Amino acid sequence: MNSKNSVPCRDNDLKKLCSEYSDTLPCCDAVAPGNNRFRDRGKILWGKSDCLDLFEFKEELLKAEHFRFKTVSWCMFPVLKKGDILKVKTTCPEDIKIGDIPTYRKGDKLYAHRIVDKQIIDGKQVIITRPDSSRDFGNSKNGEKVSEEDILGKIEEVKRGRKIFSTKRRKATNRDKFLYKKAVISFRLAASFKKNLETILIKFQTFSFYKIIGKKLATRITPNLNFELLIPFSYNKLNQLYNHIPLKDDKKIDFSKVKEAKIFHLVMKFKNTPMGCVSFLNRPEKCPCKDLCISDFYIRLRYRKLGFDSILLKRLKEILKINV
Repeated sequence: MNSKNSVPCRDNDLKKLCSEYSDTLPCCDAVAPGNNRFRDRGKILWGKSDCLDLFEFKEELLKAEHFRFKTVSWCMFPVLKKGDILKVKTTCPEDIKIGDIPTYRKGDKLYAHRIVDKQIIDGKQVIITRPDSSRDFGNSKNGEKVSEEDILGKIEEVKRGRKIFSTKRRKATNRDKFLYKKAVISFRLAASFKKNLETILIKFQTFSFYKIIGKKLATRITPNLNFELLIPFSYNKLNQLYNHIPLKDDKKIDFSKVKEAKIFHLVMKFKNTPMGCVSFLNRPEKCPCKDLCISDFYIRLRYRKLGFDSILLKRLKEILKINV
């Protein structure tokens, strides 16, 4: 894990992490350690798949004809509300017409906005979409241009609780407006409560009695800790799917893929609850600092100041020493 720091690091956060936990600096443009995909802890800790991961299985989805996912925004209110389950039909872009709601990728996110126009730009078919909640809904000049290869399918039905709703555009009723305001207030209260709770917990962790109680609790938790190694199937800027390998018996695990992967992660869990993770970059041979280096080290707030960071690093050193 030793290397010469012949190239300056441009990411101050990563530089601080590496100075604390390693003597290497992530400075390789080929690996791009500053990329937000390296910080996607939702996938790493909880195994949550990104909607964009669906494009990895586009051919399989076309064969299946339908799939479902949950909305996370209110931009298509009142037809779509946050938390609705959408039934999507995977179909060819030619079969999607004006007025339909396609699902498509833009940047690193998946969207579902209504088609207001179709155009030919530079010899290619492009759809123009607008969210239903926009004031100038019918203005295609301000719409979003989406190419055919970025379309995954179109929404056929909306499920809200036990009820099924149409995808046709409609005006918001008084009940819709009331539910929307209620959801906004609930979201703000929850966000404020979470922020205040985190502030209290950080302050609480500075007290000596917390450390005493915490060490006793950590002693009980430690025997039930388990670790997983996450190795990506493939790497690109948008999608990242991982192969989860439980580390129960290191000698029975093939670590050859670890050496080939550009990045891999070690996750620490208490039974099935994620507690923290450490992410490693595997820089190429031509890099002047070719070696493994930490790109992210994270312990969940509730488990900090209890010594679990040392346990995670100790386990990592054991794996690297034996297998890499």
